[in-house]
Amino acid sequence: MIVLIVDIFLKIRAQKRTLVAPTEAAATQELSRRNKRIHNQMIILMLVNVIIFFATTLPLTFDKLIASFAISGIAGLQRYLITSSIFNWILSLNFAITFYIHCLSSSLFRNEFLYLFNIRRSQNNTDRTLTRVTAPIPLKVFN
Repeated sequence: MIVLIVDIFLKIRAQKRTLVAPTEAAATQELSRRNKRIHNQMIILMLVNVIIFFATTLPLTFDKLIASFAISGIAGLQRYLITSSIFNWILSLNFAITFYIHCLSSSLFRNEFLYLFNIRRSQNNTDRTLTRVTAPIPLKVFN
């Protein structure tokens, strides 16, 4: 995940370095400010997702590692089953929490979510195209 965050950061930085005509400077400056804000918002959102992922997955992982050495007898097995079920529940919270983190922190995600379920319709397509941080990457067909 961290590799993807760095890759997105490098692609956006490379895109910013493209030359712009002087007549488009004011409009481009406004768009670049907006893109920078969206970019920073997405980086923070991805970092929070990575932290939540590790916080919800590591307890179960450590429990399984420790249990493989520490289980002895019925009492140890019962203790393992109880802690394992608690940590599995914490792991399942990861999937529920990330959706709410996205909705609460990112206006871009909220707008796309509302548009996807036709709760809020865009007046024209320019609203949706301005929110894109980078241009779509064309797919290559390999023979």
